[in-house]
Amino acid sequence: MKTIHFFLAAILLVAFASCKKSNDTYSLKGRMMKDCSGTPLASYSVRLWYKAPSSLYKSKDLGTATTDADGNFTIDSIPFGHTVGLYLIGKEGNTWYNNFDVPVSDPGQVYDLGTFYSSLEKTAIVKLNINLPGAGPNDSLYIGNPGAYQVLYPIPASALLVFTGGGYGRVTVNFHDTYPMYWGINKRGVDSIFNHGAHLLRPAAGICQNPDTSVIAIP
Repeated sequence: MKTIHFFLAAILLVAFASCKKSNDTYSLKGRMMKDCSGTPLASYSVRLWYKAPSSLYKSKDLGTATTDADGNFTIDSIPFGHTVGLYLIGKEGNTWYNNFDVPVSDPGQVYDLGTFYSSLEKTAIVKLNINLPGAGPNDSLYIGNPGAYQVLYPIPASALLVFTGGGYGRVTVNFHDTYPMYWGINKRGVDSIFNHGAHLLRPAAGICQNPDTSVIAIP
């Protein structure tokens, strides 16, 4: 009889622990900004959506929040079992953060998603050291991206270039980004690199601020 009582007590203890674990929650916080001017995006609604990995599970909303006057928001009471396959979606239906995981380890933890910009400016400052012995006196060096190439003619031994681009996105405290770009000799060179994946550069980028200068050798 004692053995039976002990077995039943163990089952109840496991059931209680499982119930407690299933009821555990965590929170997400972040901040919404209009642009690099520092103007907050106030009274803006966001929702957290979980995308099920297969048809065996159900996709669903996990919570909503509205930003305060400073652009801050917090989504509370997120089930602790939902930490992967998450999407942060704005009131217009646009996705601010796509298919992300939350590295929470303790129930009740508040995880900071960082700052989101409705419009941001990305900048790269590039110091080029150029050594192209195969280039002729009439050749030009193209560097940048389609529609935004900078052209160096004649091709110098070195150059300091600044690149800027726009968009929207997320910036965290320890955020490090790059500014992918391509280089090629003459227009035909940069047109062909997209077919071969060659001559790709990734200088450091600054979001809403100037980054450190990237020193890059070509080739």
